[in-house]
Amino acid sequence: LLAPACIKAPYPQMMREQDISPEAEKLFAHMNTFVHAIRNIRAEMQMPPSEKTDLILIGKGAERKILEEHSSILLALTPTQTIEYASEEPALFGATAVVGSIKLFIPMPDSLKKKEKARLEKEQEKVQKLIESTQIKLSNEEFRSKAPAEVVQKLETALNQSRQQMREIDTKLAALK
Repeated sequence: LLAPACIKAPYPQMMREQDISPEAEKLFAHMNTFVHAIRNIRAEMQMPPSEKTDLILIGKGAERKILEEHSSILLALTPTQTIEYASEEPALFGATAVVGSIKLFIPMPDSLKKKEKARLEKEQEKVQKLIESTQIKLSNEEFRSKAPAEVVQKLETALNQSRQQMREIDTKLAALK
């Protein structure tokens, strides 16, 4: 003889077509887009999943209202500590993504600022060495007279690009401080 079951439940039944709400399906798909965008930003910033961050949603209109009403979904499905709503992007260092009419902004946490600062300083040194070596080549009159014009032009273009890259790194470092 078989022992009686501890729990008795009916076998699950498949939902009927009329029980499925198209509005709920549309809302879920919309919120899912935001969840994926937040996760992608965090992955690009190389944030560990255990680290909670703030989220600033920038925008107006119906889309913002939907996000305000269903912010619990974002809090539950992403490692987000707080959600703020703004009409303009804050003057903080962080990463962004745009979904529809809403811009998502995740400020860089202090723990990652140190890593990013070290990475930028290393990049700054590398670019500075490249600028110096290119300037030395271009200041050598013998090299300029013997080298083809295309080579000299290519070096001048590379020097300008390196200087632009250095300005961008300097701007990022200044924003981190």
